[in-house]
Amino acid sequence: MILGKRGVMKNGPAEARPTISLCMIVKDEEHDLPRCLRSAAPWVDEIVVVDTGSRDQTVQVAQSFGARVEHFSWSNDFAAARNAALAYATGDWILSLDADEELDPATAPALAKVVAVPITRPRCYALLVRSLDDSKDSLAYHSGYVTRLFVNHPQVRWHRPIHEQVVLLDDPRGIDLVHCDQVTISHYGYLHAARQGRGKATRNQDILRRAITATPNDSYLHFHLGLEHYHAHRYREAVTSFERVLELRRGKRLPAYLAPCYSLLVATHTALGQFDQAVASGYEGLEHFAFADLCCNLATAHMRRQEHDQAFDLYQRARALHGQRHAYPTDETATTSLPLQGMGDIHLLRGDAEQASRAYAEALEFQPESATLHKRAAQAFLLLDRPADAEQHIRKVLALEPDDGLTVKQLSDCLAAQSRHQEAYEFLAARVAAATDHVGYRLLLGDLLHTLGESDAATEVLMAGVGVGDDPAHAPIYYRLSQILAELGRAEDAANAAALAHHLDPEASAAFAVQEADAILQQFVG
Repeated sequence: MILGKRGVMKNGPAEARPTISLCMIVKDEEHDLPRCLRSAAPWVDEIVVVDTGSRDQTVQVAQSFGARVEHFSWSNDFAAARNAALAYATGDWILSLDADEELDPATAPALAKVVAVPITRPRCYALLVRSLDDSKDSLAYHSGYVTRLFVNHPQVRWHRPIHEQVVLLDDPRGIDLVHCDQVTISHYGYLHAARQGRGKATRNQDILRRAITATPNDSYLHFHLGLEHYHAHRYREAVTSFERVLELRRGKRLPAYLAPCYSLLVATHTALGQFDQAVASGYEGLEHFAFADLCCNLATAHMRRQEHDQAFDLYQRARALHGQRHAYPTDETATTSLPLQGMGDIHLLRGDAEQASRAYAEALEFQPESATLHKRAAQAFLLLDRPADAEQHIRKVLALEPDDGLTVKQLSDCLAAQSRHQEAYEFLAARVAAATDHVGYRLLLGDLLHTLGESDAATEVLMAGVGVGDDPAHAPIYYRLSQILAELGRAEDAANAAALAHHLDPEASAAFAVQEADAILQQFVG
C-alpha cells in the first residue's frame, strides 16, 4: 500500500513515480527567487507560489518559471500562509522551500528516490539544511534537519504562526518523522548581505510574543524568542527565555532543540560574565546531549575562569564528535577548526608552541581562509624562532585583511629576522606612501631604519609624519623622535620632541616614559 495524491490510500506498484509539488510563500524575493526555482524546477512536477504582498517583480519571476501564483493577505502567521499554498497543490508529495534556499544540485536527483519509498501512513522528511554563515572571519556552515518534504494529505498541515512545523491535525502521533540527508538544501539567509534591511528580527519577535501570549507554555516558542534575544545581544532577556524553556521541559521528554538551548544558555551566561552559571548549565546539558557546540561553549566558560585543563578536555570531546549527525542544528566548525583552535591556544598558554603549531595547521585544513587561525599559527612559529614558516601565514593574513597593522609589523619583523632588510624597507615604505597619515606604519619604518643604523633617515621619516598644528595622534612620533635624538647626542632636540609629545597628549606621554618600544607599537600600529 502507498499513499496516493491528496493522502488517499491506493494500491499500486512500488515503482510508480509519485509526483512532487514545490510550495512556497514569498514577499519581495525577486533577487533570491530565481536561484531557488532554478534549483528545484527540474525535480518537481508543479510549482505553487503564494505571494503575501510583493511590491517588486517577485510574481513575474515566479510566473517565468511556470509557477501557479496565488495571493494571500499576510496575517502575521506563517503556518496560515503555507497552508494556503498546500490547498493549491496537486502532487503526491510537498516540497517546501524558502526563497533564500536552494536544492543542492549534487543531491537533488535523490528526491525522486526518497518519495518513491512505499509508506503506509503519513510521513514527513526532515532534510539536511546547511546554512552558510559569514559572520566570522571565514565562511562556515550551520547544519540541521528541517521539515521540508511531506506527503500531501488533507490532515497534514503546518502548525504555529512562526517557526512552524508539520503535524497531522487529528493525531499528532500519527505521522512518521524521518531525518534524511540524502537530499540537502543550501540556505543563504545568514549571509551578511541577506541580513541587512529585511526587518525580519522585529517582525519575528512580535509574532513570537503574540504566540507566547496565546500559548504561554509552548517551550519551542520560548526557545526561538531566546534565539532572537541572543542574536540581538540582549543577553539578560535571552537567559530568561532559555531558562523558561528548561523549566517547562523538566520531567518531560527532551526534544532536540534543548541541545542548542543549553549551548546558547552557556554562551549567554559567559557573555554576561556569569561563569559559574555557565559551567553549571553546561554540565547539566551534557548529561543529556553529546553536542559539540555545547562542549565548545562550555570550554570557553572554563577558559574565562583560567581553567585550561577542563577546557582542553571539552575541546577534545567536541573534536571526537566529528562526523556524527544529530537531529539538532550545529555549527559545523564545532567539531573541526573551533576545538582545534582552542587546543592550540591552550598549548600556547602552556608554553608548547610546537604542539600549538600542529593544532593550528590541522584547523587550517578545515578553514584555510581563517585570518584568525593564520595569525595564531604565525604567533606559534615566531615563538619557535621559525620566521620563514611564520611569514607564510602572515602573508596570508595580509591577503585576507590588508589593513591589519599588527600583521604588518609581524611581516616586517619576519623579514628582518631573515636578514631581508631591503625587502622589509620596501614593504614598509610602500605602506607609508600609501597611507601617509598612518602613525603606526611610520613608526615601524622609522624603527627599522634606526635598527639598521640609519638614524638620520629614521629621523627624516618620522619628521615627515608630523605637520603644522596640534594633533594628538602625532604624540607617539615625537616621543620616538626624542628617543632617537637622545641616542644621537642631540639632547636639546630630544628634550623639545619630548615636550611636544607631552603637550599633544599628556596622559599618553606619561605612559610612553615607562613602556618599551614594542608595547608602544602594539598600541598605535593597529
